[in-house]
Amino acid sequence: PSLDAGRVTLSNAAKQGARVNAVPGLGTAAVTAEVDGTVRLFQRVSYAGSALLPGETLRDTLPEGAVALQLSGAGTVTDPAAVSRLMGLLYEKAVYQGSHSLTGGQALLIQYPDGAVLQMAVKGDSLSACGTWSCPEFFSAFPEAAE
Repeated sequence: PSLDAGRVTLSNAAKQGARVNAVPGLGTAAVTAEVDGTVRLFQRVSYAGSALLPGETLRDTLPEGAVALQLSGAGTVTDPAAVSRLMGLLYEKAVYQGSHSLTGGQALLIQYPDGAVLQMAVKGDSLSACGTWSCPEFFSAFPEAAE
């Protein structure tokens, strides 16, 4: 699993035939595969212009249960109530913009209880998470929740 943007691979790439494993608690949103001797977490990405299956939302591609959020340049949130509130904003307010991906200078790291961390590209008030989603409410609420 990797996202190929033509000339550049935007994420780690597992070798053809590598074993891909489900991650307990992450549903169909992410899997693990070994890359150069290290197990890596891969979030589902869009393929051939299709990021979502019919009826899916961001909640289907971004697992619940996060324990920490880190937005580069803005800080880290570890308070359980604040993490829950911010994730709720993403689930309820994010608007799907399409299957394209973002390139930008920021990243959102989402950590789960078992130590797994998903990384999303961020540009302005949008993030790439199996397609691109706009959520100004999340980005305006994040700084006051950050430690």
